[in-house]
Amino acid sequence: MADRIVERERGGSMGVIGVIVGALIVIALAYFLLNGNTFSGGGSSTNVTIEAPKAPSVPAAPAAPAAPR
Repeated sequence: MADRIVERERGGSMGVIGVIVGALIVIALAYFLLNGNTFSGGGSSTNVTIEAPKAPSVPAAPAAPAAPR
């Protein structure tokens, strides 16, 4: 019976190590994907500028006549 307990603990520690290593891999991938690929040396950045569409010009409405006094 003592042998079974030792086997469970040995397998459990490997599971914990696997979870930690897997979490580190996921964090590293997310870091590189969100911050851009840093393996390219960082010298080739692309700047993209998007201008808002301009509204068509509409002639000004005529002024309303003054109210009589």
